[in-house]
Amino acid sequence: MKRKLKMPRLSRKGWVVRNLLVCLALLAVLWARYGYPLPTYEMNFRRMERLYMLPQGEVVFRRGTWLSGYWFVDEAGDQAVCGFVDSLSRPYTWSWQDLWVCPIAQGPSPVPLDERRLAVLHVPEETARAELELFGELLYEPAGPVEGQDAGDGVWYFEDLDGVRRVEEDGVVQNTDQLDGCAYELKLYGADGGLLQSLEGTIPQTVHRTWLS
Repeated sequence: MKRKLKMPRLSRKGWVVRNLLVCLALLAVLWARYGYPLPTYEMNFRRMERLYMLPQGEVVFRRGTWLSGYWFVDEAGDQAVCGFVDSLSRPYTWSWQDLWVCPIAQGPSPVPLDERRLAVLHVPEETARAELELFGELLYEPAGPVEGQDAGDGVWYFEDLDGVRRVEEDGVVQNTDQLDGCAYELKLYGADGGLLQSLEGTIPQTVHRTWLS
């Protein structure tokens, strides 16, 4: 006659520990199911940088959009790692996310965010007002200089630029959906209204590391 194996009876403390372990296992399954979400958008941006082995420095610009997402600019040496993060989850999960790299200089350096938005890094702290105007073969006629917003940490933010470059291929005008390559003039003014600097240049080309959906 076979003897039945009897499971040891759990004490009250044992039941509590067992139930706690079951709950933790279920939470781990749910966390994985929804793409390992993190508490903040910035933490997810940092995870994307590590995932694509991009250098990490100091996040000098962050801005939310009317969509559920944030723009980030991370200054790392002579380049800026930029990103749009619309989810707390890791890439490829429930979201559209993007990372790109832009070269920057020691002085005021434009960093494109999309076809209508741009951040300028390394702006002197005595700047009280900044204006940016785009030139060149543009798909839309720009409405003149656009006044920027002081975002702190020597960064100024510009939006509503309408600076999409006009590119023609095989007789067809195409929309590039980016500010890369646009000529610009940046004017910085002091508190007394006097001109501090007037800079002209070309918005640098960016390198997209991801385009996730």
